[in-house]
Amino acid sequence: METTQMLKDVLRERRKALRLKQSEVAEKIGVKPQTYMKWENGIYEPKVSYISKLAKVLKVTEKEICNGELIEKNIYDVLEFIEIIEKMEKAFGKTKLNAILYEHIDDKYELIRHLEQLYESKREEVINSGIAGNYPDLGMVVFNSTEEPPDNE
Repeated sequence: METTQMLKDVLRERRKALRLKQSEVAEKIGVKPQTYMKWENGIYEPKVSYISKLAKVLKVTEKEICNGELIEKNIYDVLEFIEIIEKMEKAFGKTKLNAILYEHIDDKYELIRHLEQLYESKREEVINSGIAGNYPDLGMVVFNSTEEPPDNE
């Protein structure tokens, strides 16, 4: 019962922080408002199938909902975070740091999807710029419109 108490607090706190009505959250996750109200009042717990939807709508991690505890997200501003990560990369090396980051990233799929979108946007930007050159970081070579690629014999 204590877990339900804490879970309900996460639901209520995040909903209010986002200025959403209970009925709005219910609609976004596909349940009746009464069902959501019962979760938020601690009468019932949401089924596992709704945890991911709740996390997305309430902008928290599934772990925060399941643990019934919000994690302070704004401990560091962006610059502080980057400085710490760069310092740790020098201390541990890139591979070790990436392994540590991997352990602590809750939504790996979304992160990779976002990075892939940025990568493709960067490739398009280079292509559209029309600036010829070798771009090994993007896995491509861009030729001038008057140049032809060399024959591969």
